[in-house]
Amino acid sequence: MRYIKVALIGAGSRGRHAYGNYVLNNQDKIRYVAVIEPDVNKRMALAAEHNINSQMCFEDEEDFFNLGKVCDAIIIAHQDKQHYKTAIKALNLAYDVLLEKPITPDAFECMDLEECANRNGVNLMVCHVLRYTEFYEKIKVLLDKKVIGDLIGFDHKENIGHYHMAHSFVRGNWRNSNETSPIILAKTCHDMDIITWLVNDECTAVYSSGNLDYFKKENAPKESAMKCLECNLNEECIFSAKRVYLDKCRNAWPVNTICANPTYENVKEVLDKTNYGNCVWKIEDNDVCDNQVAVMEFKNGVRGTFTVTAFTHNQFRETMLFGTTGSIYANTRDNEIIIRQHGIDEGAESCITVIKPKAIVGGHGGGDVGLMEDFINVVNGSVKEPRTSVKQSIQSHLMSYACEKSRLEKRRVEIETFKKEIKEGRV
Repeated sequence: MRYIKVALIGAGSRGRHAYGNYVLNNQDKIRYVAVIEPDVNKRMALAAEHNINSQMCFEDEEDFFNLGKVCDAIIIAHQDKQHYKTAIKALNLAYDVLLEKPITPDAFECMDLEECANRNGVNLMVCHVLRYTEFYEKIKVLLDKKVIGDLIGFDHKENIGHYHMAHSFVRGNWRNSNETSPIILAKTCHDMDIITWLVNDECTAVYSSGNLDYFKKENAPKESAMKCLECNLNEECIFSAKRVYLDKCRNAWPVNTICANPTYENVKEVLDKTNYGNCVWKIEDNDVCDNQVAVMEFKNGVRGTFTVTAFTHNQFRETMLFGTTGSIYANTRDNEIIIRQHGIDEGAESCITVIKPKAIVGGHGGGDVGLMEDFINVVNGSVKEPRTSVKQSIQSHLMSYACEKSRLEKRRVEIETFKKEIKEGRV
């Protein structure tokens, strides 16, 4: 079977590294044949890596779409607020589309994209990569087999990590919810997707609370400067741009996300000219929550809590699942799933079972690889239904939208009522 030909729209970290590295390593299955990216350095870097003809390198997506359908599929990996208009154009040209999450910051647009994909008879897949990890697949199998009886409740945490929060959601592209998406959507629609998958039913109501508590001007050290490179604290501050970017000047995360060619001089120039070189407490347009909690209810009676927080040492997820005959504790940091059975002495061998899922190389615990393989199989017709279609993803997005509405309005939100408001244009 021939390889599929794909156009990449957005040659940032995800498009170039997460998916691009897979493409480079699997040229017999998939190849980038076009790139659309307004940043000339990013565009040229990706074109060189993938040997893309200069005539198929575009600054403006309109120039690409004016050609009609010239390849098999499109990967859309640019900024959140651009997703809808780009995806609509691609779907109307009968392209199969792999769309980076979140689908769109706008709830109505989200539902409209599903209708557009159905109308054109094409696949719209969403990059909810956690479904493809062996870690969460194991947990899903355990629940389906009722190893802990009937699921009653859960407690799920997305520990962002202080360094990731500062890079992506304080200094970075997702620091302003009006320009991109609120953090409950931009960062944690992954988690909402996993929760609905594990619970195996639709969410009916949410209540959420959260705020930007720490990364603001009043918490800045008195002697701190606006620019880290001019600050007397840059050797001791854990968020120092000098320590995070300049001292670790190499072609790896997070440096390669801010600079296509990360030499010392190039990185320093980025720090001098952008928010990446600014004090984390003095980013004027940063408004996203650095901590948020949500309580959720589902049709099948399951209830649970979700927490997303910046204030952890490492970046990892952890989940507690409470069943009628046992419980599961799982965390991605230790790659460990612990099953405990009720009514059995703590010291008994049969009380505790520890599962270590196979460690898989690649981003998101192998999820990036699994997603790409599913995408290829869908485009070439090997499988009919992707594991993560827009239909499945809408539920998790509705939960995220509803959580943000709840947080802002300080009240419980019923999902069905919320869906009606979206369709009537009242959201």
